[in-house]
Amino acid sequence: MPSEPPGPTPSASPAPYVYSGIWSGTRHALTQVPNGSVETLPDAQLLGELIDFQTTNPTYACLDGSSLNVWTAPAEFPGQYVVHNGDQGSQCVYGTWTFPG
Repeated sequence: MPSEPPGPTPSASPAPYVYSGIWSGTRHALTQVPNGSVETLPDAQLLGELIDFQTTNPTYACLDGSSLNVWTAPAEFPGQYVVHNGDQGSQCVYGTWTFPG
C-alpha cells in the first residue's frame, strides 16, 4: 500500500511587529494598544516626548524617526507610560503604545 504524501508543512507565523523609541536616554520596547485619545482622559498628564520612534510595521513606518508624546493616565494605564501622537497635529497615521513606567 503506497504511503500518503506528506501533508503541508505548517508555515511559521510572521514575527510580531517591533516598536521602540528613546525615553530619558534609553531605548524602550513599546507594546501597541488600541488607538485612543489619551489626551482627553481625565487623569492624562503630558510628560514629554519619546524620540526616534522605530517600527517594523509598514503601517506605522512613516513615523520612523519621529518624536511622539509620552503621557501618564494612571487610572486607565496603571504602571505604564503611554505613547500617543493624537495631540500633535496632522500625522501620517495615529497610534498608541505603552511601556513600563
